[in-house]
Amino acid sequence: MINNKSKQTNKCIKNYNFDYYINHIDKDWKELFIKNKDNISDILQKISDKKVYPKKKHIFRLFKYLSPKDIKCVILGQDPYINYELVEGKEIPQAEGFSFSVPKHHKKIPPSLKNIFKEIKNSYPDFKYKNGNLKKWVKKEKIFLLNSALTVLPGKSNSHSKLWQDFTDNVIEFISENNKDIIFILMGNNAKSKSKLICNKKHTILTSIHPSPLSASRGFFGCKIFENANKKLKDKNIKQISWNLA
Repeated sequence: MINNKSKQTNKCIKNYNFDYYINHIDKDWKELFIKNKDNISDILQKISDKKVYPKKKHIFRLFKYLSPKDIKCVILGQDPYINYELVEGKEIPQAEGFSFSVPKHHKKIPPSLKNIFKEIKNSYPDFKYKNGNLKKWVKKEKIFLLNSALTVLPGKSNSHSKLWQDFTDNVIEFISENNKDIIFILMGNNAKSKSKLICNKKHTILTSIHPSPLSASRGFFGCKIFENANKKLKDKNIKQISWNLA
């Protein structure tokens, strides 16, 4: 007889393998995932006994909400947030599977995201937000909020950057090859280094200083990168992005 505890354990193991994830993403990504199955499975094995952010069920969450055919804009982050908040006594990671986004019930907005909001407001004075959750950008505005690494060890920035490099490079190349007229927003040197993976004859690449507090005042504020993204979309007769979150 299998007790409830054993059932829960088996369920957790199942949820973290390749077969689980391939069944919880948009069908148009399956070709890419199958081609990278060995790499993905190897990564999942290496983190199987480790606590990581975001929660393991959210690692490929972004790929559930958007088909590569639907993407209008890609905003590339570095790696997931390394901190958490206590919400009703539970440890809830800031990272939730979308670059720069945090769960809507989190009280704190991370500094880099605050600076992104400030720069959007510089261009769009009517811009409003209620919290740091960017899910609306993904679902409604078709913005692919990708990180260069999809997991991180709690409290340790860049701890999994090398682990995910090949896969996320392949994601960027796949998007570039299978779409056109996408706006790629690359903020900071890490993101800029990915420009070589993007066909600039098919897509628009916009770059800026990283929005972190250490660098934002050295050229991020006033760069108009979010306004320029909409100008490029307008030039291509594509519906512009509504950055508003409230």
